[in-house]
Amino acid sequence: MKKYLFLDIDGVLVNRRVLKENEWFPDESHVFCEECVTHLNKIIEHTGCSVVISSSWRKNLTVEQLREIFKLRGFKFSENIIDKTISIYADNKYVLGKRWVNIPRGSEIQQWLMSQVVDNGSGSFKILNVDYSYAILDDSQDMLYGQRNNFVNTNYEIGLTEENADQVIKILNQ
Repeated sequence: MKKYLFLDIDGVLVNRRVLKENEWFPDESHVFCEECVTHLNKIIEHTGCSVVISSSWRKNLTVEQLREIFKLRGFKFSENIIDKTISIYADNKYVLGKRWVNIPRGSEIQQWLMSQVVDNGSGSFKILNVDYSYAILDDSQDMLYGQRNNFVNTNYEIGLTEENADQVIKILNQ
């Protein structure tokens, strides 16, 4: 079975404490909380999942650059980072009249899953053409209703906790 983790970074691996402690660094956004990275390593160790970056970091960095940053920050499984979601609209916003409307990150995740749809030749389609499970780790709550059982919400103040990691492991290993 294929397993996918859709991973946000700010609020999951970068928490408020780490940002505050490192605010004098010119490249502060690349500082991860070591404890949060330990919990992420645990998820991969227990599930073997592939990681798809859904963070806003995906807009300015390639998958290879993301792998390198993660590796430098203590992530043991940088080769498990396989892709990143697309940004449906520039800056995740578009104008509707005079109102700004946010596009939910869950829509971008759904688009990634749907991009994996293949025709199995029998006239029907199957996502990924294999059994799969997925989990979403994010401090924001802009997911789709149908993703609620796959979503683990972190707290921006503290980031990824052991309890969050255990929830993700349970979702992916069902």
